[in-house]
Amino acid sequence: MKETLPFKCAGDLANAFKAVNALHAAGVPILAGTDAPAPGSWNGASLHGELELLVRAGLAPAEALAAATSVPARIFHLEDRGRVAAGYRADLVLVRGDPTLDVTATRDIVAVWKAGVALRRALPPPKPRRSARNPGPFESLP
Repeated sequence: MKETLPFKCAGDLANAFKAVNALHAAGVPILAGTDAPAPGSWNGASLHGELELLVRAGLAPAEALAAATSVPARIFHLEDRGRVAAGYRADLVLVRGDPTLDVTATRDIVAVWKAGVALRRALPPPKPRRSARNPGPFESLP
């Protein structure tokens, strides 16, 4: 698992984790969906932390992913989304790694499609090349 994301909360998460486990064990559908613009959360990005918290609470990574995809589609009767299949809305995120084994792999996004259209993502600026004049932030050349 990658380094955990920093979470701000007013107290111990143990009670929240117990509640998620009890609801899940009782067959209550668990849905992910961070409430942005709640203070400290960001649309999209905060969902990665929520998936991580669901796994820390005891859900398998595949169950946490379903809580953000197929389960909300089923609960909200969105018959054209929630899974990858012919005729379904193609909202997809391609990641490097296997998020069904390590849910933090969702943070390593390679490509995004919305309604079947590939989105251009703003990439971070390239790292400066190292040279004798620019050895990098924490190293020096001999």
